[in-house]
Amino acid sequence: MFKVLTFSLVISALFLACVKGDTSVQKTETFTVNDLRQEVHWHADFAVFIEGEQLVFNSEEYITTEDFTVAEYVHIHKPYYSVVHVHREQTTWSEFFETLGWELSATCLIFDQKKYCSSEDKTLIFYVNDVQVDSITFLEISDLQRVLISYGNPSPKELSLQLGIVGSESCILSELCLDRVPETDDYPEPCSGRSNCN
Repeated sequence: MFKVLTFSLVISALFLACVKGDTSVQKTETFTVNDLRQEVHWHADFAVFIEGEQLVFNSEEYITTEDFTVAEYVHIHKPYYSVVHVHREQTTWSEFFETLGWELSATCLIFDQKKYCSSEDKTLIFYVNDVQVDSITFLEISDLQRVLISYGNPSPKELSLQLGIVGSESCILSELCLDRVPETDDYPEPCSGRSNCN
């Protein structure tokens, strides 16, 4: 019994010494989800239609400039308001819209205190690279991806026209279509190319 008690006291003393006396333990760093994602520089085209009307993302609060950053890892630059720049892998479309103050789910698009949700007579429709999908909420934005979000009750002809409006400027900004680079002062814009923004 004496041996067991002595052994317990020694173990307790060693434990307390380790806890109190070891000040050489380094603090661990904390990481955010974005820190764990690999850096990329991708561009994707998108268009949003609400009951047949195309929304234009040229408002100042949506545009990242040298003086104002909406979000570091996913954003839009002037003058290509329908091209998303992605700087971290695994960035989803719902994350992009969250940076704009919007909410996106499989059945609803919410912005400006208005809800556009699928119902019996109107539907939230998604296309990725001209193929209809159930949702893009958790879809990773990838290079040269083309996305259409359409809310309402569009006819097949209207959907076809909307799909045709989704651009292909991401190819220019990713510098994979150098023959299509416009000869204007707007290009190159501040975040063109495959490397970090310049």
